[in-house]
Amino acid sequence: GLLSAPSGSIELDIIAPTYDGRDLGFLADQYIWLDSTARLDVSGVVVSQPSQVSVDFPDEVSVLNAGSVSINADRGYVITQAGSVIDLSGTSSTSLQSNGIRFDEVPLFGNAGQLDIETGSGLVLNATLLADAANPKASNGGLNILLDRRAFINQIDLIAGGRLAPDTPRIFELSNSFTDLSISQGQPVDDAFHGKAFVNLSDIQSSGFDKVSLSLNVGNRSAGTSQIRFNENISLSARQSIYLNSPVIDLQDNAVSLTSNYIAIGSDLGGNQFNFDDVLTGTGVFNLTGTHIDLIGDVGIQGTNTINVTSSGDVRLIGVPNLDFSFDDIEDIFSFGELDALTNQQKSDGLLAGSLNFNDIDRCYGRRISVPLTPPF
Repeated sequence: GLLSAPSGSIELDIIAPTYDGRDLGFLADQYIWLDSTARLDVSGVVVSQPSQVSVDFPDEVSVLNAGSVSINADRGYVITQAGSVIDLSGTSSTSLQSNGIRFDEVPLFGNAGQLDIETGSGLVLNATLLADAANPKASNGGLNILLDRRAFINQIDLIAGGRLAPDTPRIFELSNSFTDLSISQGQPVDDAFHGKAFVNLSDIQSSGFDKVSLSLNVGNRSAGTSQIRFNENISLSARQSIYLNSPVIDLQDNAVSLTSNYIAIGSDLGGNQFNFDDVLTGTGVFNLTGTHIDLIGDVGIQGTNTINVTSSGDVRLIGVPNLDFSFDDIEDIFSFGELDALTNQQKSDGLLAGSLNFNDIDRCYGRRISVPLTPPF
């Protein structure tokens, strides 16, 4: 089916299920489901109306920016099947405007829209996403995905027979292909998939997003094994920003390249900071190339022995406090010299096994924050 709101907004929500004021608990068959024929359309629109000057003048034409789609499964999964479409694309037109002598044709264009997905249980993102603006001078769309454990933290008033949610880490499973989990509509999702977000980055790349943000929130828990996991060699670029907001990034021995004007790596959402003793080495290569790059908190990057940070501008090392507002020792390392010295040590001494290389940096400096960071998207 089709939900259409040209230049408007579409919001799909699941809230915590209750009965007589009590929590029904975890329901494995609770999800927002986009079937293969589903289409959510908030693409930009051209508006034309008669001239207010004279009936002899051409119509007045304007282009409205694309709108927004928000999919929020506070409790439950978000599942989008292959064939479903979320259209955030911008549009363009022309207008005839008088220069006092004649009418000149003037190009008009609007920005693409925003897609926000938040889920407490998991995500399968196989939909076709359309996020291109119709003109290179306009902004392409933005994508923000939050995998959030907080919805299940306070299940203390369960109805009789209500089930607690599986206590699993939150994991982004990133690949270059669609993921077929053999989930049938109306049937419960296997607990093995709980807490996981399956995202096809090849489709994200071809969709044309200018801004991509993938975030984990483990609530008041320690980081544990929650992570963003790259399951194959992957390259992702976005004109404005890429933000991987996670306590752990696992390359699994793959080559991963991120390119954008602004790149942020690390975690500023909930939980104690990561224990570097748990970092596992590997053979992967992590390339970060941008104008400004932020390294946030105690992020553990594993499955790699080489990280290349190339910035034509600044690199910031941003400290994030633990739940008790304390800072780990690593948070004190703010200068290039100290950081460079530590990264030549092995995992058992603190940061990672391997090398961290800085290239073409204008400045490398750091600061602490006591509240969640808002990147300059």
